[in-house]
Amino acid sequence: MSIPHSASLAMNHQPGSARFRPLRRLSTLLYGRPGLLLAILLGPPLLWLGIIYVGSLLMLL
Repeated sequence: MSIPHSASLAMNHQPGSARFRPLRRLSTLLYGRPGLLLAILLGPPLLWLGIIYVGSLLMLL
């Protein structure tokens, strides 16, 4: 027994899902690349600490 094409489309449609499509794509991208997620999360704080460190060294000169 097979499901008619129109019935399968109706089962897959979720109201309001088009609103969150970019977030879903981003979530899927980050889930598939945990290294990218780690870089996004740790990059800004490490960059800030590096700027503070280099600035402190330059102040000593």
